[in-house]
Amino acid sequence: MTILTNGNTSGINNALLGIEIPELVERLREAYKDDADKPLTPRTGWKPLWDVRLSKVTITEQHGTSWEQKVGEMSPSVQEIVAKGGVVGMADRAGRGKQKRKRNVESRYQ
Repeated sequence: MTILTNGNTSGINNALLGIEIPELVERLREAYKDDADKPLTPRTGWKPLWDVRLSKVTITEQHGTSWEQKVGEMSPSVQEIVAKGGVVGMADRAGRGKQKRKRNVESRYQ
């Protein structure tokens, strides 16, 4: 697993995670080696499914062939951060909750 970074902001802050699957790169290169157009970003029709709990990725190729690749594990605490939109998302939600509680308290005394 790779945590992607963007300038000074780490990927975990924004729930941007990447996985390394060398076999996927090899299979894509093989599948498109004779493509005359050689687009920079070909639309493959391949579908990845990342099962975080089981630490595996299933790739379904355009014509229905599928295969699996074991990937690195992600700890439950990191899974929770990602599910909540990263550290930034968690902080935003916590801040909104505090603001809402503060408004409720203020409205009672006005």
